[in-house]
Amino acid sequence: MTKTPTNDAASSTSTTPDTPPIIQISGDNPAIVQVGDTHNDRGANITGPQPDLNLGITTYVNGIESSPVQLDTTEVATDTIAYVATDQNGLTATSTSAVIVEAPSIVTLETESIYLHISSLPLTCCGVFSHLAGL
Repeated sequence: MTKTPTNDAASSTSTTPDTPPIIQISGDNPAIVQVGDTHNDRGANITGPQPDLNLGITTYVNGIESSPVQLDTTEVATDTIAYVATDQNGLTATSTSAVIVEAPSIVTLETESIYLHISSLPLTCCGVFSHLAGL
């Protein structure tokens, strides 16, 4: 019996064994977070080559493996998240994202007068509050 070669489109790919995974970061890069806010990592996806699409991604925060990604947002800082994938041929790809934890903006208002409308509150104090009784 003679085996006939086939031209199966699914078995022919344009990738070679020396093509590492391609990692695409989701969301803003860098991401900006205010001190005290929660950072929700948007993650990353492998976009190619086709045989690598189902590989897992390992995440590192400032060089330390972290899954899930957790950042300290209690103080101003810049953190680096690395997304790393290794294919079946041992080829590794890394994409990095920065997260900037910044102090909240302070808004300064300049005004000559402040008007308050106070209703149904007893004003039984002295000093400045005595001037509000007529409002």
